[in-house]
Amino acid sequence: MSFVNKILINLVGEDQKVFSQQSPISKKKILSQSSLLLIPSILWFLIGCCISSIYFQSSTGTSLTVGLFCAFIVFIIDRSILISQVNCKIGIFRSFLAILMALLGGELLNLYLFKNDISQFQLEQEVSEFKNNYLLLETNYTDELNGQANSSGESGFGPVAKEKKKLMEIARVKLNEKEFQLESMNTTGEVVYVERGLLDDTSTLLNLFKKKPFALVLYVVFSIILLLLELLVVLNKFWSSETAYEKAQKVYEDIKKMELDLLQKKITSQIALTDQEKQTNSMITNNPSVYS
Repeated sequence: MSFVNKILINLVGEDQKVFSQQSPISKKKILSQSSLLLIPSILWFLIGCCISSIYFQSSTGTSLTVGLFCAFIVFIIDRSILISQVNCKIGIFRSFLAILMALLGGELLNLYLFKNDISQFQLEQEVSEFKNNYLLLETNYTDELNGQANSSGESGFGPVAKEKKKLMEIARVKLNEKEFQLESMNTTGEVVYVERGLLDDTSTLLNLFKKKPFALVLYVVFSIILLLLELLVVLNKFWSSETAYEKAQKVYEDIKKMELDLLQKKITSQIALTDQEKQTNSMITNNPSVYS
């Protein structure tokens, strides 16, 4: 038996001596289940590392630790599914985790593939916000000069007007900087990355879907692929045909249950006997020659 096969057998808790006595089909299924067990764990490791590193600004060691922790949790869940009998409740719970991972994984893939478009979209939004802010300050400054509504009531270039002009000029400088960055990105292709959180990136990605439906198609495709990879263990457990080894385990379990049921009935019947019946049975048991 190869070293790799020994590792795969130990992953699902099978005894090597028992494994060697099984049919070829049973052996192949055990090895295939062990191999599939590694795929979701690897995916969760990558997702955990990426989220910890990108959005929490964690160090390399911390990101790897988070990734290993996520992979270990998923490995324990998937392994419990494989070594236990079919359980719909744990299957539903695992499916929920698979959907969550598929959504996160699909989003991270889209954020990576469309990072230039997302950065440009975020910069365009910032330019629009800075421009609206500048126009508002410009309006306030003009109203202050003319003594119109929302002003201090003192027309002319007074102290309030000077302060509002200063705020307007600062806003103009910031707007020029953002417009220069956007123009530079459009002409030279130089990307200016804006550090934001996961929720901000998600919101930007949703807005990008409206602008570029193709990005939404890719997101759905990536999510479906990741979902299927995540559910490989569950699908294999619930939908694959029963092998001789699995059938033998069920038969052995049923026999043990029957033995326990008979033992329970015997104990129950002994408890239900009256004192006189117990005394009679004891006399028959102790003096078999007399009552034979």
